[in-house]
Amino acid sequence: NTLYFMANDGNTGTELWKSDGTAAGTTIVRNITSGSGSTGFNSFADINGTLYFGVKGDLWKSDGTYGGTVSVKDVNNSTNYDNLSALFNNNGLVYFRGNNGINGEELWTSDGTTAGTNMLLDINPGTSNSGLGGFFIMNNTIFFTADNGINGNELWTTDGTVANTQLFNDFNAGSANSR
Repeated sequence: NTLYFMANDGNTGTELWKSDGTAAGTTIVRNITSGSGSTGFNSFADINGTLYFGVKGDLWKSDGTYGGTVSVKDVNNSTNYDNLSALFNNNGLVYFRGNNGINGEELWTSDGTTAGTNMLLDINPGTSNSGLGGFFIMNNTIFFTADNGINGNELWTTDGTVANTQLFNDFNAGSANSR
């Protein structure tokens, strides 16, 4: 029953706000970037009543309170921020595109803890991005498109385990993209 959104009140920059649908119940949750600077939000996901969102290279979560709005993990420990994006829920875990500055943009997962936030698989090994996109879920299996550097951009699946994150089909055989 809570709406979360980004807003700029002219004093704090663009920050995380919440509303219960009334003027009196609309307040800032936390000024993550102190002062009048804006926080670079990207993508929101609700996981069992906890809001997850990307702030530059960090995964954050919020229970709607100032003290309960915290960084889960700094995925990219550099000043060259890559926004986390495409956050979504599957079986109580948050999945997202993230770039740790070493492996390029890859699929990550989190259980809401620092230790439980990790890259699922380096689909396109090395520093190249895997071109993740088109996420959808069917029967708790995540389908998405990715490029492993060999087969082009093709359909992949995962159940959230490394062992079962795999190329579903090389529709356009060889290195050509199927989409």
